[in-house]
Amino acid sequence: LNGSLFSSSWCDRRLAQITEQKDREIMAAMEQLQASLTQQAETLERLHAIRARGGRSPRVVRDRLDQLVTNQPPGEGAASLQTAGFLSGASAGRLCPEQIAVVVIAYNRPEYLERALTSIFSHHPGGNAFPVFVSQDGADEGVTQVAL
Repeated sequence: LNGSLFSSSWCDRRLAQITEQKDREIMAAMEQLQASLTQQAETLERLHAIRARGGRSPRVVRDRLDQLVTNQPPGEGAASLQTAGFLSGASAGRLCPEQIAVVVIAYNRPEYLERALTSIFSHHPGGNAFPVFVSQDGADEGVTQVAL
Protein backbone atom coordinates (compact mmCIF):
# COMPACT_ATOMS: atom_id res chain seq x y z
CA LEU A 1 0.00 0.00 0.00
CA ASN A 2 2.83 2.43 0.86
CA GLY A 3 4.47 1.70 -2.47
CA SER A 4 1.35 2.65 -4.40
CA LEU A 5 0.89 5.85 -2.33
CA PHE A 6 4.49 6.80 -2.99
CA SER A 7 3.97 6.07 -6.64
CA SER A 8 0.81 8.14 -6.70
CA SER A 9 2.48 11.12 -5.01
CA TRP A 10 5.44 10.83 -7.37
CA CYS A 11 3.03 10.88 -10.31
CA ASP A 12 1.30 13.93 -8.86
CA ARG A 13 4.62 15.77 -8.45
CA ARG A 14 5.73 14.80 -11.95
CA LEU A 15 2.41 15.95 -13.40
CA ALA A 16 2.78 19.27 -11.57
CA GLN A 17 6.33 19.67 -12.94
CA ILE A 18 5.23 18.97 -16.49
CA THR A 19 2.27 21.33 -16.14
CA GLU A 20 4.51 24.11 -14.82
CA GLN A 21 6.99 23.56 -17.66
CA LYS A 22 4.25 23.68 -20.30
CA ASP A 23 2.75 26.78 -18.66
CA ARG A 24 6.17 28.49 -18.84
CA GLU A 25 6.52 27.52 -22.51
CA ILE A 26 3.05 28.84 -23.28
CA MET A 27 3.73 32.10 -21.44
CA ALA A 28 7.03 32.55 -23.31
CA ALA A 29 5.29 31.94 -26.64
CA MET A 30 2.53 34.40 -25.72
CA GLU A 31 5.10 37.05 -24.75
CA GLN A 32 6.94 36.50 -28.03
CA LEU A 33 3.68 36.77 -29.97
CA GLN A 34 2.71 39.93 -28.09
CA ALA A 35 6.10 41.49 -28.84
CA SER A 36 5.72 40.63 -32.51
CA LEU A 37 2.18 42.04 -32.64
CA THR A 38 3.33 45.21 -30.90
CA GLN A 39 6.16 45.62 -33.40
CA GLN A 40 3.81 45.07 -36.34
CA ALA A 41 1.30 47.55 -34.92
CA GLU A 42 4.02 50.18 -34.48
CA THR A 43 5.26 49.57 -38.02
CA LEU A 44 1.73 49.87 -39.41
CA GLU A 45 1.24 53.14 -37.54
CA ARG A 46 4.48 54.50 -39.01
CA LEU A 47 3.45 53.38 -42.50
CA HIS A 48 0.06 55.04 -42.18
CA ALA A 49 1.73 58.24 -40.95
CA ILE A 50 4.17 58.17 -43.86
CA ARG A 51 1.36 57.62 -46.32
CA ALA A 52 -0.71 60.43 -44.75
CA ARG A 53 2.25 62.81 -45.10
CA GLY A 54 2.76 61.77 -48.69
CA GLY A 55 6.36 60.93 -47.89
CA ARG A 56 6.38 57.70 -49.84
CA SER A 57 4.49 56.38 -52.77
CA PRO A 58 1.53 54.10 -52.10
CA ARG A 59 3.46 51.33 -53.88
CA VAL A 60 6.25 51.45 -51.27
CA VAL A 61 3.71 51.36 -48.45
CA ARG A 62 1.80 48.51 -50.12
CA ASP A 63 5.01 46.52 -50.60
CA ARG A 64 5.95 46.98 -46.94
CA LEU A 65 2.46 45.94 -45.82
CA ASP A 66 2.77 42.83 -48.02
CA GLN A 67 6.09 42.05 -46.32
CA LEU A 68 4.51 42.43 -42.88
CA VAL A 69 1.63 40.12 -43.73
CA THR A 70 3.98 37.39 -44.97
CA ASN A 71 6.59 38.00 -42.23
CA GLN A 72 9.25 38.99 -44.76
CA PRO A 73 11.99 41.28 -43.46
CA PRO A 74 12.35 44.73 -45.08
CA GLY A 75 14.21 44.67 -48.36
CA GLU A 76 12.74 41.41 -49.57
CA GLY A 77 10.16 42.14 -52.22
CA ALA A 78 7.47 40.51 -54.30
CA ALA A 79 9.90 37.98 -55.75
CA SER A 80 10.32 36.43 -52.33
CA LEU A 81 6.56 36.34 -51.93
CA GLN A 82 6.24 34.50 -55.20
CA THR A 83 8.96 31.99 -54.35
CA ALA A 84 7.42 31.45 -50.92
CA GLY A 85 4.39 30.06 -52.72
CA PHE A 86 1.95 32.75 -51.68
CA LEU A 87 1.54 34.22 -55.13
CA SER A 88 2.24 33.23 -58.68
CA GLY A 89 1.82 34.38 -62.25
CA ALA A 90 -0.18 37.54 -62.83
CA SER A 91 -0.85 37.89 -59.10
CA ALA A 92 2.83 38.37 -58.22
CA GLY A 93 3.30 41.52 -56.15
CA ARG A 94 -0.28 41.48 -54.81
CA LEU A 95 -1.62 39.72 -51.76
CA CYS A 96 -5.21 39.77 -52.95
CA PRO A 97 -6.02 37.08 -55.50
CA GLU A 98 -8.23 37.95 -58.45
CA GLN A 99 -10.93 35.54 -57.31
CA ILE A 100 -12.04 34.54 -53.83
CA ALA A 101 -14.65 31.80 -53.64
CA VAL A 102 -17.03 31.28 -50.75
CA VAL A 103 -17.90 27.62 -50.13
CA VAL A 104 -20.83 26.63 -47.94
CA ILE A 105 -21.28 22.97 -47.06
CA ALA A 106 -24.73 21.83 -45.97
CA TYR A 107 -26.14 18.49 -44.86
CA ASN A 108 -29.67 18.41 -43.45
CA ARG A 109 -30.39 21.81 -41.92
CA PRO A 110 -32.03 24.02 -44.55
CA GLU A 111 -32.72 26.77 -41.98
CA TYR A 112 -28.99 26.99 -41.16
CA LEU A 113 -28.13 27.14 -44.84
CA GLU A 114 -30.73 29.87 -45.37
CA ARG A 115 -29.26 31.95 -42.53
CA ALA A 116 -25.69 31.40 -43.74
CA LEU A 117 -26.51 32.43 -47.31
CA THR A 118 -28.49 35.46 -46.14
CA SER A 119 -25.52 36.58 -44.05
CA ILE A 120 -23.04 35.95 -46.87
CA PHE A 121 -25.08 37.85 -49.44
CA SER A 122 -25.65 40.77 -47.07
CA HIS A 123 -21.87 41.37 -47.07
CA HIS A 124 -21.07 39.98 -50.52
CA PRO A 125 -19.71 42.48 -53.06
CA GLY A 126 -21.08 40.42 -55.95
CA GLY A 127 -19.61 39.80 -59.35
CA ASN A 128 -17.50 37.02 -60.77
CA ALA A 129 -14.60 37.79 -58.43
CA PHE A 130 -16.51 36.34 -55.46
CA PRO A 131 -18.46 33.22 -56.51
CA VAL A 132 -20.54 31.41 -53.88
CA PHE A 133 -20.72 27.61 -54.02
CA VAL A 134 -23.06 25.41 -51.99
CA SER A 135 -22.06 21.79 -51.56
CA GLN A 136 -24.69 19.39 -50.25
CA ASP A 137 -23.29 16.51 -48.21
CA GLY A 138 -26.43 14.40 -48.21
CA ALA A 139 -29.82 14.21 -49.87
CA ASP A 140 -32.05 16.54 -47.86
CA GLU A 141 -34.79 18.02 -50.07
CA GLY A 142 -35.05 21.20 -47.97
CA VAL A 143 -31.33 21.89 -48.36
CA THR A 144 -31.61 21.27 -52.11
CA GLN A 145 -34.44 23.81 -52.40
CA VAL A 146 -32.55 26.47 -50.44
CA ALA A 147 -29.37 25.87 -52.46
CA LEU A 148 -31.21 26.30 -55.77
